[in-house]
Amino acid sequence: MYEIEELIRAGKVAGESRNFGIRGEEHHKGATLTQPSPTSLYYKYPSTEVMQDASTVSKKGDFENLMMHIFEGFDRKDEQALAVLCDLQQQNFVWPEPMCKTLKACKWHDLTFRNKQLQMLSFLWELFYELTLSSTANVSESPGFEKFLRDFARSD
Repeated sequence: MYEIEELIRAGKVAGESRNFGIRGEEHHKGATLTQPSPTSLYYKYPSTEVMQDASTVSKKGDFENLMMHIFEGFDRKDEQALAVLCDLQQQNFVWPEPMCKTLKACKWHDLTFRNKQLQMLSFLWELFYELTLSSTANVSESPGFEKFLRDFARSD
């Protein structure tokens, strides 16, 4: 019989130079509480490297005891897979013209249209998994789609 672990956070990584391994290392560094503005994940699951007061109310466990589970992923070197995800003609994912127009027009670092599509798909998967988390266990602080939530919230 297998023990099902409770999931506490959903996240994504879709950059050309970042992957799950690099993101895991970034999380470990964050859990040392040496970075500016640590998130609640890091306060609730700080690294064992951190000297903390034993009476810390928010601590639920040690970062080193967390396991990263990968539910969705794609290989950026697999052109056939990327075409299935992003091709406007195949329509495996529907990319409505207004969405394409917005993605093409938005300034998002120096990302190509395809890389913007991959980021958006990653946000979609992150949101899907975020919705599966128990509200009592969820330590996430953002709903995903940060780039567009910030941009659309601006008045300028």
